[in-house]
Amino acid sequence: MIEFQVKSKKATLGKNKGQTIYFAQRRTHPRKSLADIERSIAFATTLTRADVRACIVALTDIVEGYLQDGFAVDLGELGMLSLMISSRQLLKEEDVSAQTLRAPRVRYFPKSKIRQAARAASLSVDNPKAKGAKTPKTPKVPSQPGGGGVGI
Repeated sequence: MIEFQVKSKKATLGKNKGQTIYFAQRRTHPRKSLADIERSIAFATTLTRADVRACIVALTDIVEGYLQDGFAVDLGELGMLSLMISSRQLLKEEDVSAQTLRAPRVRYFPKSKIRQAARAASLSVDNPKAKGAKTPKTPKVPSQPGGGGVGI
């Protein structure tokens, strides 16, 4: 369950300028550490935690190299990483050069399973004043058959 609380602030722009506006803000943003992920993968497969760590380190090194060479990197069901570089728009063609390029950014494009997992998250806003309060939003996701570990 992802929990939100109601926050308020004074609007500084737009049609509500000067008025108090209310919005939902996530309470906490818990994380899973790399060690947690390593243990989970080791438990689900025949790999040791050290094997998993070595694979992640190697994957990181390989992805860094591919991105530096300008390649998009497809990580299968996880999604794709791509280097995005934009340029300032100028009036004269002769002014366009490498110095007019903006800082490169890495964009992540999740595949459908990851997007579905995000949409399936259960959400709750703690607001006793809201209409229909105390009803968490739980999206309906088609059930998929479970499976065992990867067994590598």
